[in-house]
Amino acid sequence: MSANLLPKVHIDALVTAALHWADPDGFRYRRLLTMRMLTLTTANADQVGEMLWRANYDNTEGWALPEERSVVEMPAYTFERLSGHPDPVVVLKAISCYRYQTAGDPEDFEGTEVCGFLDRLTAAAIRQLPGWDEAPWYIEGRDVFLAS
Repeated sequence: MSANLLPKVHIDALVTAALHWADPDGFRYRRLLTMRMLTLTTANADQVGEMLWRANYDNTEGWALPEERSVVEMPAYTFERLSGHPDPVVVLKAISCYRYQTAGDPEDFEGTEVCGFLDRLTAAAIRQLPGWDEAPWYIEGRDVFLAS
């Protein structure tokens, strides 16, 4: 498996989507295995974006000797909102790419704040998919797949 430092715009896209789909008080998420809720807002978007990019950098470049890195030091991060409306399929694919490039050892990754953020963003993107609101909450009939 090769892992690559993602472009800054990839991180901006994830943060943009979370802010776009946030509640009025912000995009709430939590570090897995804890009960403490965290909130992404425009006021702390730089810090959350930096956390995401830092995790990717540490997994792709941070472990190597400086002379072996393609990017010697972690670039500075300042959030820049993408224009338009996030497409949930694009966001879900971006999350998959991010996880592939960043997760490393699942036992180390799954309890992190980054993983908690991605899980909540995945759930938010799924709720944006066409037909989500109309789909049954629970399945009552054996013909459920024939209806569409």
